[in-house]
Amino acid sequence: MMETSPKVPEEQEVSTEIQGSSSDQAPTKLTTQLFRRYHAVCALAMLGIYLLGLGSGYRLWGIPTPEQLAAHRQEAEMENIMAQVNPAEGYTVAAHFGHMGPKMGGDGVFDGTEFEQVYQQANQPLSEEQLRILKEGSDSPIVFNRQNAYFLLNYF
Repeated sequence: MMETSPKVPEEQEVSTEIQGSSSDQAPTKLTTQLFRRYHAVCALAMLGIYLLGLGSGYRLWGIPTPEQLAAHRQEAEMENIMAQVNPAEGYTVAAHFGHMGPKMGGDGVFDGTEFEQVYQQANQPLSEEQLRILKEGSDSPIVFNRQNAYFLLNYF
């Protein structure tokens, strides 16, 4: 005949299953808790790194680059040189315009109306004094300054 395994009462089988399942779940619960804790720590670390990067970018935001510093230095040097070469108060020369403007216009050295139009097109219209020097002449001394340097360059 057939041999059969010894019969275990049903109560014992159920308790074995419960015990077995609880012992299987304990490591699973522990693993799940560790997994969640690990991911929480990683998420906090990534958030911290992000905030540090954001903060450092904000801190560096207004700091000029080396190129900007060099350009600023060069601009300051140019202003300093310009102040030495062409000071705001200007240079007064011991000479007068006289009737040189009307003579040059009359002799064909330049056309007075064209001369005036060039300045109009450059958005630097001639002042009343410059127009008077050009058309009538002047006995005032010649002063080289920042306001009339362009005019005097073309006039002479």
